[in-house]
Amino acid sequence: MTSPRSDAAVGGHGLDARQFRASVGDGWIVATACAAAAGAFLELSTSWVPLTVLVLVAARWPRLSFLMFVALFVGVLANRSLDGLNAELPSTIDSRVELVGDPEWIGSAVRVDVRADGRRFESWSRGAGARVVSDLASGESMVVSGDVERFATAWKSRRARHIAGRLEVTSVGRTMSASGPVGLANRIRRLVFDGAGSLSDRDRVLLTGFAVGDDRQQLPEVADDFRAAGLTHLTAVSGQNVAFVLLLIRPLLYRLGPAGRLAVVVAVLVQFGLITRWEPSVMRAIAMAIAAAATQLGASRRSGLPLLAGVVTLLLVIDPMLVHSIGFRMSVFASLGIATLSQPLARRLRGPAWVCDPLALTIAAQVGVSPILLATFGTMPLVSIPANLVAGPASGPLMAWGLTAGPLAGILGGTAAAALHLPTRLMTGYVAFIARVASELDGPDIDVPKALILVTAAACVWLLRARMLRALLSTGVVVIALWPVSATFDVTGADLYRSEGSTVLVVDRPSPTRLLAELRTSRIDHVDLLIVEGRSVSGLRAAEVVQKRVDVREKFGVDEIHGFGRQMTLFVGPFRVVINPSGNRLDVEVERLALSSAD
Repeated sequence: MTSPRSDAAVGGHGLDARQFRASVGDGWIVATACAAAAGAFLELSTSWVPLTVLVLVAARWPRLSFLMFVALFVGVLANRSLDGLNAELPSTIDSRVELVGDPEWIGSAVRVDVRADGRRFESWSRGAGARVVSDLASGESMVVSGDVERFATAWKSRRARHIAGRLEVTSVGRTMSASGPVGLANRIRRLVFDGAGSLSDRDRVLLTGFAVGDDRQQLPEVADDFRAAGLTHLTAVSGQNVAFVLLLIRPLLYRLGPAGRLAVVVAVLVQFGLITRWEPSVMRAIAMAIAAAATQLGASRRSGLPLLAGVVTLLLVIDPMLVHSIGFRMSVFASLGIATLSQPLARRLRGPAWVCDPLALTIAAQVGVSPILLATFGTMPLVSIPANLVAGPASGPLMAWGLTAGPLAGILGGTAAAALHLPTRLMTGYVAFIARVASELDGPDIDVPKALILVTAAACVWLLRARMLRALLSTGVVVIALWPVSATFDVTGADLYRSEGSTVLVVDRPSPTRLLAELRTSRIDHVDLLIVEGRSVSGLRAAEVVQKRVDVREKFGVDEIHGFGRQMTLFVGPFRVVINPSGNRLDVEVERLALSSAD
């Protein structure tokens, strides 16, 4: 007779609550993952205090002692990783370095993470060296000379990438290609990129994002559409991509035994991880898929939540700094929401299964990831639920088509490649259209205060017995959810002045994507005066994308102001704008005039 656990779906998205309560071991697996995450966050040290407490607790509560040991163990590993990042850095580097990421253009410079002498650095290259570095890929090497400095701000994202300092490259010498599985992964990626040459900029980047998680060249306006629609995760490799990879190789597994199937699954998923650069989200998904496949060799199988918890614990032991990765957190919390909420929601929804099941999955994932979205971005769009439901049917086929037809198009090239990508154009066009329409709906957002109120109200609705009170509270929940969120404009490198229907926008070196997002959330549909303070690439690009998305009545830059003379004074509604040319920059002063009613 099989145990109750053997009836649970391997790596499934649902959780049988009765089996979970009956299995104490599953509960402790989840508790262990929580302890590991707490230890990684706290970055504990081997001081006498936690060790003393551990010894005292061990005699009385051995299970609690075990959780404390896990937290302490992972915390010590995190602390040692942090010590390694804070260790003394060399002042210069003149040696061979290996790329541990793919180069990305940031303005006129190229940024890429590199490894040198066992340390990781964020490398910046400019001029002719930047063009050489931009042609390389992760796993390849180059000989460089440059200056090293420590970052002034210790961002959590750099901890997740194990970055010790900044390397300002002064010269680039010989470059070397990668070999073995890493070289194969690079060749596959380059074939996908080469085969997409017939596509537009938008479609090409969407294809590479869906297929291999590469959205480095995403257009700011398209990125803003996907962010507003809650579809950004589609262009990042996740569990869905891993599921489709397993679906593609499924016919190869039928005639193999359990051990053979596991070997093929591991080999394919490891190669897929190399292709997608081992993003934290795909790391989690691949580890879960391999763990689920491995359980088929045993007598028992774990349900979704304990399997997720076990994988999280293992990954945090391997790399405690993953706890600082936004991608890893979002992947784990989305999986948590799916594991605990999707099946209960599906049972309560009314309608055909082909509608209720995807809707329950989407809602569960959005609820699960909501704490991370709110903590990171401040708001979460409600339109993401219908947008994900409508865009979902195309996202999976687009990913599968990109991984199969994409390399083939790169091999064939020319007319054959263009023909192979006809379905790609249809699918990318469809998803981009959904994102654009959803972003233009200007739907309600959820912020932190609204989320707290909604959770409290939902708990009251659940606990109350009186139907009238439940109905009133439910109506209140809907009203609160639909109530507009007030937003304040806050973008580094840009200033917004808005009063009495008049708007003045001054940009210097802002992130174009962040600027568009702030204009959207601030409900800015027109700009009376747009001023570009310098000639930086990011500033000019930001002005260009602003003109594509909002109505710009008048625009001035350095060249235009120099043509008028030394100083210009403009009046825009209640604002007086004084512009002084200063070399390749403009000094801008904006003052709100105090006009009387008689004026």
